[in-house]
Amino acid sequence: LRGGPISVWLGERTPVVDLAENVLLNPGFEDWAGSTSPNSWSVSGTGSTTIQEIETTSPKNYAVLEGANSVKLTAAANVTTTLLQAVDLSASGKIGTEGMEVNLSLWVYCKTASRVRARISGTDVASSPVRSAYHGGSGWEKLTVSANLTSAATGFSAGIEVDTASTAIAMFVDEALCVVGQSEIRQDRWEPLDVWTWLPPIDGG
Repeated sequence: LRGGPISVWLGERTPVVDLAENVLLNPGFEDWAGSTSPNSWSVSGTGSTTIQEIETTSPKNYAVLEGANSVKLTAAANVTTTLLQAVDLSASGKIGTEGMEVNLSLWVYCKTASRVRARISGTDVASSPVRSAYHGGSGWEKLTVSANLTSAATGFSAGIEVDTASTAIAMFVDEALCVVGQSEIRQDRWEPLDVWTWLPPIDGG
């Protein structure tokens, strides 16, 4: 904008571990059984692997979006790979799921386009599996997908799917959010700054 910004907003994104509506366990990939198995998540696909990616400082590790860890997923060549969590909501005291809508979002860092999608699947999911649009290969991207559960649903699986190809690829996954019965909740808390000053750059720099 030639005359400078019209308004300025300040805020921060709420980590998924702090959202009570999230039905996923270990959604930020903070908890691990050893360094190769994130708790509550399972990888499938012969030769495909997961490993703990740890936040660092000096420099900051760009492969961790939030918190202390993310998961590095290496999808092997010539096999379809999934990283999924089985969500069982049938136990006493859990929320109702029958005929509900499921909304999933997660963040994936990948530099290969058209291989990675978010996925919701299972026998209680209408038209299973339901997949998002493909990751564009631009680095960190938020993948989102919605699905409808059947009238007697008690659970489903949620996560990502990597299509079969002749080359292996690596990616990082973090901050998974899954809510049942409503559209995806807002993770951002933004407030307008009422008193601020814009200083134009010197000599257009």
